[in-house]
Amino acid sequence: MSLIKVFGNKDLLNIILDYAIDKKFKLVDWINEDYLFSNLLYNKHICANINAIELIAEKIRQDFKFNFTSLCSNPNAISLIEKILIENPNAISWVSLSKNPNAIHLIEKDLSNVANRVYLLGLYKNINAIHLIEKQIINDQRNIQWRLLCKNINAIPLIEKLFITNQHQISWWGLCRNKNAIHLIEKQLLINPMSITWFTLCKNENAIHLIEAALLKNPHNICWSSLCKNPNAIHILERIYDKDPDKISLHTLCKNPNAIKLIEKILQTNPDNFPWWALVSNPNGLHLIKKYCENLNIKLNKNYYGVFDKLKKNPNIFENNRVYYFNILYI
Repeated sequence: MSLIKVFGNKDLLNIILDYAIDKKFKLVDWINEDYLFSNLLYNKHICANINAIELIAEKIRQDFKFNFTSLCSNPNAISLIEKILIENPNAISWVSLSKNPNAIHLIEKDLSNVANRVYLLGLYKNINAIHLIEKQIINDQRNIQWRLLCKNINAIPLIEKLFITNQHQISWWGLCRNKNAIHLIEKQLLINPMSITWFTLCKNENAIHLIEAALLKNPHNICWSSLCKNPNAIHILERIYDKDPDKISLHTLCKNPNAIKLIEKILQTNPDNFPWWALVSNPNGLHLIKKYCENLNIKLNKNYYGVFDKLKKNPNIFENNRVYYFNILYI
């Protein structure tokens, strides 16, 4: 008899599971945990995994050595970083922490690092650090990192302020990649279309209407390797694969989380020469890795094309422990 019948409803079982389960995430059963920590000194890839925090905390208690540089940029590791700051502050990489969107309260406590150029580059990548970037610009306009600023999705109001007096400084390479900059890109297409960087624009998930227009009028502008990464371009990629499959860049398509159906279609025709090293980083592609890679453990052990390093970063090598137990108990 399932526990759902014993307790009477799903809501009550959910509440019980919340209290009963210690860990939120568990490693999928087809990956050996020993592989994750095979190199005790340089576990930087697993430290970057947003769902690995509980396992990392457990290993730290067991005195495993970790790469805190990667951990400091992990947005889900804040509570762990705060503990490390108290116990071993010298282990913190402030350069990596500056990129962490959830670490603003820690960054604000110590702004002495802002003078460090490498630290500043990280801060420009941080979507929650716009107010700190703006202060830095007021104090020193000569060292604005235009490419990184233009790529930051939360920096559009700041960019628009600066645009009036700094038009020649604007990085259209960065701005064309910015999903919140479409209105600026549309204006620039009318004023100076030659300044548009199609390599980055084709990756922009909010630029599909511009890409479709270019396909009709100026198809030579399309960068197909970039478009294969675009999660909102699947209908275009499916259409072009049927007409001209050579335009598809398979190694970039494999990184697209929305391209799984197309990837499965391609796999049916040519599984032997498939770029598995690219697919392992796709959070929606693990079922294909499990299905097709019969010698996966051998490839992992040899770090075949760096495949295991990439696999360590994939958040879906961990599954929701609560859902896992719920499915067992419910069924």
